[in-house]
Amino acid sequence: MPAATLPPYSERVSYYTYLVAFGLCMLLTVVAVRRIPAVQRGPWNLLLLSSAFWATGEVYTVVAFEQGWETYPSLADLVYFFGYFPMAMAVLRLDRKDIPGRRSGSLLDAAIVSLSVATLAVTFLVQPVVSDSSQPLLVRAVSSVYPLIDVMLVYLIARLLGGDRTRTRSVLWLATAMISTLTADVMMNVQSLSSLLGYTAVQNLLWLAFYLFTGFAAMAIGRPSRQAERQAEVRAEESGVDLGALRLAVLTFAAMLPSLVIITYGSWDSPDLSSVVQLGVGSAFLISLVAVRIWGLIRQLRRQAWRLDVLAATDPLTKVANRRTWDAQMSSTMLRAQSGGEPGVLLVALLDLDHFKEFNDSHGHQAGDDLLRRTALEWQDVLGPEGLLARWGGEEFAVLLRAEDEIAGLARLDALRRVVPEGRTVSLGVSRWDGRTPPGELMLKVDQALYEAKARGRNRMVVAGDSGGPGPAERPRPVQVA
Repeated sequence: MPAATLPPYSERVSYYTYLVAFGLCMLLTVVAVRRIPAVQRGPWNLLLLSSAFWATGEVYTVVAFEQGWETYPSLADLVYFFGYFPMAMAVLRLDRKDIPGRRSGSLLDAAIVSLSVATLAVTFLVQPVVSDSSQPLLVRAVSSVYPLIDVMLVYLIARLLGGDRTRTRSVLWLATAMISTLTADVMMNVQSLSSLLGYTAVQNLLWLAFYLFTGFAAMAIGRPSRQAERQAEVRAEESGVDLGALRLAVLTFAAMLPSLVIITYGSWDSPDLSSVVQLGVGSAFLISLVAVRIWGLIRQLRRQAWRLDVLAATDPLTKVANRRTWDAQMSSTMLRAQSGGEPGVLLVALLDLDHFKEFNDSHGHQAGDDLLRRTALEWQDVLGPEGLLARWGGEEFAVLLRAEDEIAGLARLDALRRVVPEGRTVSLGVSRWDGRTPPGELMLKVDQALYEAKARGRNRMVVAGDSGGPGPAERPRPVQVA
């Protein structure tokens, strides 16, 4: 690529070196697209079609140089225009496929940024070209279309980057590629206003960067797991609603950009603050106040959402995790263990307070609720950060415990029997996860072990799947065997 930026005095070498570099970048993209799974290849085939149009334009440009047909505009410009349509379709399909759950808010964000750029492009690029009667009509028409295409590029980039905050490497490479060609096109637009034809070394480098980065984007594509797809859907749904500080700042700047240009333009025109500058300052100030107000509302909504999340994740009586949180935490913990992300063993237990109904009937429901709350607090202290305690239902609780080894984990679980308030007792059913059993089957084994513990007289712990003789809970070895 750097060789394609040779100085103007080597125009022939520069043209052909650029063409060779372009061909290598195209080859990289073709190879990368062929590696993408067939079900994901559709948008990338459209990008290849777009590149094929531009390749035709590049070849025609070299031929025109050799034949002395160098004119502006040329047939190559028409081919370049057609190349943008499949690229736009490809990005729109990628946006719909890779970002499921995209909300209208993200599309509105992209529209705000694009409208800001469109306002400036029409005012400072399109209008001066259209009104320049010294240029032929065809030159003015072509020079006016390029800025409008750049606005489309801005919109597509904003769509790609305006949604999920955890974008994939593929999308980031593709957005970088589009920013490269956008920068080169803007430089060309400015040159056309200055009646400067021909491409600079920097422009050549930026256009080559577009082809190269598109190839990198295709190489970064991988087949996501179903879980990864679901997580992407959740993040996309959240990002379509959430408006972070950086995103709000970008939108505010985009909304203020025309006003800022008015202020600068008016200040150059007159040393005094003209009415135009005053209007620009007032508009910018009002937009800033609106942005501050919106940010305050967003922070308030976030605090309310956090409270709702806490309420939805915890049991209202005992303040420990509820059944919904248990299911989610158990699944995620098992996935991490399967990937080797956490050492040790994983133990799952069900705990049932013995004769709780009799206690409730004799002491009253308020005393029963107080017993459940105090018991949950005691058990959380014993389990520490390595264990998850959840209310399973009624007087039953569930425990998910990560331990260095099974013996240490079982000792920690059996210690829960010794801290129940009011001298009450508890029965435990326990099972060690083997790394394969689904959560539903595992909980069934644990429930069977709990039933066995209650059948053998309560106030004891029974481990599912082990062998050995039963013994009373107060003996040194506190584990009962199912």
